[in-house]
Amino acid sequence: NSQVIVMGDNLAAADATASRLMGLDPLKVKHLEYMRNLGEPISERRIVQVGERLNEYRRSFKVIDSFAHLKA
Repeated sequence: NSQVIVMGDNLAAADATASRLMGLDPLKVKHLEYMRNLGEPISERRIVQVGERLNEYRRSFKVIDSFAHLKA
């Protein structure tokens, strides 16, 4: 099992990245949808990622039924 820490100077970008790592679609997460509408970087192409390659750490997290709609 790998452990990951997501850090950044932009909260929306860090949350969007963490969502992707958990197999969730950031655009389905309400607060990230609002942040995107305010012009914050949510899409992967707008986020400058440094450090480890993200693909190696992506996992599909199990979620409770009421959050199943967030899955990517």
